[in-house]
Amino acid sequence: MAEVITVSALNHYVKMLLDANDILFDIALRGEIANFVQNARSGHCYFSLRDEASSVKAVMFRADARRLAFRPEEGMRVVVRCRATLYERDGAFQLYVNDMFPDGVGAAQLALEQLKAKLEQEGLFAPEHKKPLPAFPKCIGVVTSKTGAALQDIRNVLTRRWPSVQLLLCPVTVQGFEAAQQVADAIRKLDQRKEVDEIIVARGGGSREESVGVQC
Repeated sequence: MAEVITVSALNHYVKMLLDANDILFDIALRGEIANFVQNARSGHCYFSLRDEASSVKAVMFRADARRLAFRPEEGMRVVVRCRATLYERDGAFQLYVNDMFPDGVGAAQLALEQLKAKLEQEGLFAPEHKKPLPAFPKCIGVVTSKTGAALQDIRNVLTRRWPSVQLLLCPVTVQGFEAAQQVADAIRKLDQRKEVDEIIVARGGGSREESVGVQC
């Protein structure tokens, strides 16, 4: 006869097996949102991700949910970055989601409209927040891929129109999970450089639904 163990021991053992699997620690997963609820008190988001055949429960904690650039909605197709494990208390297999992005043109457009409305409500597009651009900048900061077509296009135009200007490049990834944070960090870095008169954030090619000189 097999050894008799407790439910807690079983759940703990299964959780250890799942947590020891490196593949399950960092997953990019595509699915459709179902049963989305955000707890008013905690700020945590609870939902399921489903496809044509299966579904899996997921949670996104408040610290991660606050970074969302859109409002998740029922039936929206998304791509999440997460880890898969077992919630020991309930013996429930679930996802812990760190990042979420709209998947597809429709969802991406909705997210863009939601973000625009949110920023407008915060007054970030108000004229009083806009700074005049110098007509003849001496140094332009550029945030883009160092191997992309956008950088070459910028160089070609400036060579013809304002060859004396200096370019200060902060190379970043312009698509994928890491792009947003890299771009934000690069803008912040260039903004702290007193010699930079303007900053260009650019990318070349790609599609609307893809995630958004001298080197510093």
